[in-house]
Amino acid sequence: MWDTVFSVKMPERKIEWVNDSIRLIGYEPSECVGKDTAFLYSDKDNFWDFGNKLKNAIAAGKDVFHTEGLLKRKSGDTFPAEITVTFHKENDEVVSATSIVRDVTERNETQVELEKYKKHLETIVKEQTNKLEKQVEELERMNDLFVGREFRIKELRDKIKKLEKIKD
Repeated sequence: MWDTVFSVKMPERKIEWVNDSIRLIGYEPSECVGKDTAFLYSDKDNFWDFGNKLKNAIAAGKDVFHTEGLLKRKSGDTFPAEITVTFHKENDEVVSATSIVRDVTERNETQVELEKYKKHLETIVKEQTNKLEKQVEELERMNDLFVGREFRIKELRDKIKKLEKIKD
């Protein structure tokens, strides 16, 4: 897991500086400085949607904004990212933002695997519970038979005693 950190001039959304971690998505820092951030998004709609989220966060007076989005590597491959933006103000106007971008591909894949494992375990628990319930039902049935048999034996013994008393 890595973090790319960069500063963006607002409202233009142009990159002012970026750390070397940008290389992990295929770019050299020098390729990014001075460009607007649109090249980092999976498509223009995501770029504009993120811009609207930024505007809403600024309008709400937030100093920090957290979200997840789909970003794009230089190769064109997309990846899920956790994005944290801290706004910098001068005279109550946002003039820049520091963004931290974290590739969460592995985390998301791990969550999917954990969910599969959880469902698998739930299936096993259901199967075992059903087996145990059937065994309990069978034991209860057997218990009823034995208890019933014991009562019948007692009844017969009592009758034998009565008959023996009558005989004497």
